[in-house]
Amino acid sequence: MKNFLITTPVILGVLWAGYLLLKDFRQSNVGEELNLNREVIGQIMYLENNVKRQFGGDLMWNSVENKEPLYNQDSVRTGKDSQVAIKLVDNTVLEVSENSLIVLDKSQNNMNINFKAGDLSAKNAGSNVSIKVKDGLVKGFGADFKIKTDSESGAKIEVTKGKATIEDKNNKKTNLNENEETLLDEKGAGDIIKIAVILKSPEDKAQINSNLDSVKHPFTWEVINKKVIQEYFEISKNKNFLKDKTKTFKAHQAITAEAASGSNYWRVGWDDSKKGRQYTESRLFVVGADKRLELIYPEDGTSFQFEPDENNLELQWHSLITAKAFTLEVAKTSDFKVIANSQIIKGQEGELKVLLKNLESGKYYWRVKAFGEKNDLLATSAVNDFTIKLKLPTLPELLRPNQDFTWTDSSAIPFSWKKLENATLYRLIISSDQEQKSIVKSISTKETTYTWPNKVQQVVYWSVMALGNQSKIIAHSELRKLTIQTKKKSSPFELVKPKDQTEVQRDLSQKTVDPVLFQWKILRPLPGTVTLIIANNDEFLNPIKINNLKKFSHDLVLDKEGSYYWKLESTSEKQKDYIEISETNTFNLRHVSLIPAPSLISPEMGEKIETTEAITVKFSWKESVGAVQYHIVVEKVDPKTNDRKTVMDKLIKETIITSQPLPEGQYQWSVSSFDQQGQEGMASRLYDFSIIPVDEVAAPQLNNPVVK
Repeated sequence: MKNFLITTPVILGVLWAGYLLLKDFRQSNVGEELNLNREVIGQIMYLENNVKRQFGGDLMWNSVENKEPLYNQDSVRTGKDSQVAIKLVDNTVLEVSENSLIVLDKSQNNMNINFKAGDLSAKNAGSNVSIKVKDGLVKGFGADFKIKTDSESGAKIEVTKGKATIEDKNNKKTNLNENEETLLDEKGAGDIIKIAVILKSPEDKAQINSNLDSVKHPFTWEVINKKVIQEYFEISKNKNFLKDKTKTFKAHQAITAEAASGSNYWRVGWDDSKKGRQYTESRLFVVGADKRLELIYPEDGTSFQFEPDENNLELQWHSLITAKAFTLEVAKTSDFKVIANSQIIKGQEGELKVLLKNLESGKYYWRVKAFGEKNDLLATSAVNDFTIKLKLPTLPELLRPNQDFTWTDSSAIPFSWKKLENATLYRLIISSDQEQKSIVKSISTKETTYTWPNKVQQVVYWSVMALGNQSKIIAHSELRKLTIQTKKKSSPFELVKPKDQTEVQRDLSQKTVDPVLFQWKILRPLPGTVTLIIANNDEFLNPIKINNLKKFSHDLVLDKEGSYYWKLESTSEKQKDYIEISETNTFNLRHVSLIPAPSLISPEMGEKIETTEAITVKFSWKESVGAVQYHIVVEKVDPKTNDRKTVMDKLIKETIITSQPLPEGQYQWSVSSFDQQGQEGMASRLYDFSIIPVDEVAAPQLNNPVVK
């Protein structure tokens, strides 16, 4: 009896398992037999993680493979963190996101997609393709559109390219143009809404190839609604954008942000006065290397040492891709903006190799790209780096500073070396390390001297390269150590305006762009006249220079938007290496449509107000069209030091205001306008006026009366 109780459940379990296997086998065979007579209506383009297919009329859900055909009446579903792309026979592409379900149903010449749940994107939708969702039909006619379902609110339909038509259960037709969306629910199609912000790049599910732990990548979007003036870029490791895993930055239509290796999500938000913070769709992108292209030799970080005439290196890689062609790129920078060598190789699978000749000393980065029949990019390898060192003559001979010299003078540091035959150019390299990887200063010159206006206390290492024809390195001097212990002087300049890290706006509605005002203070005597230097890069390459400035300010029209850097210099005419340099300020110039500046009335430009004591001053200006508020600033100016002290800074709705009693002195004032959106317009011209004492006139002297 006891044995019976033990063996009976085991036997029943075996029988049940056998039944399930037989059922699965029979159903699979039936499905395969049915497929022989069923029409192929599409194919799996790619899939990720848990994707299942159910044959029409079958009960079982089976795994599906990449490139596998799909048949009429098939159902496809995706699980969590899964996705699939399907290409229909009419070239319509369906991208199905996680936790989604669709049924494919073709009748005569029409392709009907029954979209049950989840998110779906259609690209290049065929004219005979209709998608059923929430008791409605969506047709694209060559358009690109997205459908996002929600069990509570219905389905949001967004057109990103072309036009689409929605027919709801009430037979009402709604036409959506590009960059428009609507909500389809149990009541039918809702109002058409113009999309405010559209994501541009990177595309959804983009692959950013890199073998680094993180990369800096550009993100772009387009603002359609002009009311959106401030966006919030968000990047996260979590698709739900949890706060502790999300970084938020203020930006406008573009930003370069750091992304960690692996899956990342990004979106853009903005504030709506009625609805609060709104967001675009979120996009996925993956940072990592494509394993189908494997770099074999040289391995990452390899260092080579060659004789000058023997610097040949063979690069090898292995491909698992049948490509039309490969492009080998060798660069001097990790972002591949400075290409040293680029070659195209005929495509084939297996191991490939390319011989590089006559590479200069330095660090190089290399990668391989694979291209298809239509010159489309199929894959990009990881990035490896290698270093080449050429055994060069230890020339030219260095003169000064001597080895292990300590520089204590506050003046600029002179470097010199002997002339070398066959050298057409010299490259002086100053670094903070003996390997000369951390460059402090690098300068190319035809001379055998260079004066470095350095003021920073530090230990540096310097050497000189001799370059021959075609800038080829023919020799490299010894390495010398230099200790700088000069006492750092405080800057004789104080940069006042534009302040560092600020935004400067200029009005586009004007016929001419208003100039940017640069202001500064001079704190101590200078060796010479002042030079204002402005550039759009922090290295001040190709700068704008305004020389011989004697005032404490200068107006300059800058036509292009973007980042600017500015500083001041003063150089002695007698001692050219005596240079005083200010700190560097940076600002962002932005062109916007601003409300016009008010016209000032009183006090007039240059007006002198006479008084015997502190006096109140009435300020007035003309009303600006569209202004709801005015910002007035009054400053007292010291004519000797140009120091400014604010005596009034107020926001008012009127066009007239009276100050507190003001003492004698020189003053400047200006007014700007605010519109209904709280945007401050351009400031008016600076008007100056003076409060001066009344000239005392001697009383008239009376003569003695004349008696007749």
